[in-house]
Amino acid sequence: METTQKIKGHKYTLCKLGPVDFLDQENGIPLTIFLIDQSKAKGQQIQDFINDESSESDTKQHYDTLRCVLGKGVLTKEGKPFDVDEFLNKETDFEACMELFNAVLSLSLYRFKDIIQLSKVQTEYFDAMAKRYGQLPIDCLFTDHNYSELDAFLFNSFILNYNLQKEASLIKKQNRKRQLARTKIRRR
Repeated sequence: METTQKIKGHKYTLCKLGPVDFLDQENGIPLTIFLIDQSKAKGQQIQDFINDESSESDTKQHYDTLRCVLGKGVLTKEGKPFDVDEFLNKETDFEACMELFNAVLSLSLYRFKDIIQLSKVQTEYFDAMAKRYGQLPIDCLFTDHNYSELDAFLFNSFILNYNLQKEASLIKKQNRKRQLARTKIRRR
């Protein structure tokens, strides 16, 4: 799906992104819109980004995300093929960059238009419900199935990753307890 939008006086042709557009990326889709138990509120995170209070690696990650989404989601500028590197090197208006970035995401996401904070309990709940009923986590959340491929991939991946990390943590704890028990037995 393509659409044309005018941003800061320039006409851009944008396309809807899906998971397949990020198969060439080492880390897959370079963004998430879900948070769990973050100490900073969303507004503070955005303010830190704007004020450049993030680390150098965070800044590089933000730039790489911006570059990836614009490179895949913007087809043309003023009718000419869009060159993301040229745009980012010449464009000094941060607001224009972010407006273009948000336009691509808005076109690609139907349900998740903003950062969403989930509790650990809700994350575990969607995982358990999906397993019990043989569905994807997103289908448990939106029973009308009115979501984009990118919505589904981001939500399902988030639920999966969180629960895999939780399981790995539990396994580590169990292994430590076993190791401690073996050490106590040997000492006797």
